[in-house]
Amino acid sequence: MINPWKILYGWAESGYRLLFPTRELGLRIPYPRWLGVWPAFAFFIVFVWGELVWENNAIPMNLGFAILAYSGATWIGMFVFGRHPWLRGGEAFSVAFGFLARFSPSEIRIVEPSICNLCSADRCRRGEDCVDCYECLFRAHSPDQRGIARSHPSRRVEWNLRPFGVGLLTPDTTSTSQMAFVVLLLSTVSFDGFMATPLWNEVFDTITSTRTLMPMLHRLNMMGMSVDSIVSTIGLLLAPLVFLTVYLAFSFLMTLSEGSFREGAGRPFTTVEMAGHFVLCLIPIAIAYHLAHYLSFLFIAGQLIIPLASDPFGFGWNLLGTADYRINAGIIGARFAWNASISFVVVGHVISVYLGHILALRGFENRRSALNSQYPHARPDGILYLRWPMDSRSAHRGVAEFFS
Repeated sequence: MINPWKILYGWAESGYRLLFPTRELGLRIPYPRWLGVWPAFAFFIVFVWGELVWENNAIPMNLGFAILAYSGATWIGMFVFGRHPWLRGGEAFSVAFGFLARFSPSEIRIVEPSICNLCSADRCRRGEDCVDCYECLFRAHSPDQRGIARSHPSRRVEWNLRPFGVGLLTPDTTSTSQMAFVVLLLSTVSFDGFMATPLWNEVFDTITSTRTLMPMLHRLNMMGMSVDSIVSTIGLLLAPLVFLTVYLAFSFLMTLSEGSFREGAGRPFTTVEMAGHFVLCLIPIAIAYHLAHYLSFLFIAGQLIIPLASDPFGFGWNLLGTADYRINAGIIGARFAWNASISFVVVGHVISVYLGHILALRGFENRRSALNSQYPHARPDGILYLRWPMDSRSAHRGVAEFFS
């Protein structure tokens, strides 16, 4: 609703329409179906690289140039394909927040079919539930466009409350690019945490000490790239591939389960179909990992909004009298952050398993097939959290508590 690229381009469209009432801004080339959300996938990787790997990401001027470059690419995409098609498939943050919003307890539903019939999204034109589609919402509040029925907007739009996670139980098929993007959401935040572990330091030392890689690393270093950035970039690119490989491997095992037939299809699931059917169940885990990983950062670095509100441009202002505010690093304790993070991770996994069970019951032809499909995941699994620092006695006690 408050996407700045969408709003500014919408203003440009309105101004262009005032000058040329019979024409529309942009080329309006149909967005290729095969392109999916791959452009958003690529842009999101670049964004994560800028956050985790880019060594000069804290310099305001560099961030300004990065924002301008991304804004230009976004507006070019809107100009070529149209505002809403590019937001749906090419704008990284719209796609990412769109997936996360499926977990939310509210929805915007369009109830008038004549609006959805004009949408560029296939699922809206097919007459399926038109939920959280901003293109249809825009048309619902523009009754004079293209012969839409002129009823009151409140009769065409519903804002509904719903239980958390219901939006993930969608009946439409998830495409390969959407599946890859969901795995990317989960893998990037996991890689961010992995970079802070001793194991990553060992991997880093192994890579930099490998004789076959040393000449390439040296040449890249002479070109201005640090070895740390090079290795981190390689790890960032490999993380989604590793996650996707593991996920597809277990999806393949699920297809081998006896009676794993898709309801109404009369044939077994393929590996990609199985992965696409259950991939949205990873969204609660991705949300949980983001909350657990960035909770302390939000409470501590988030305090910077207080002085910035009084002096947003660094001109020495004190509009609200808060320009001299200093960050309180003790606003959130280590014990609270630890317990909250564990709670987020556990609850996220429980919700994910529950949603997966519902999708299995809905997607397979009978209850036995649904249960059989879950056997590859029904394995002893868990995460062991131990206090640090610890001695050997406390470590053994923690292991005993875990297995008990």
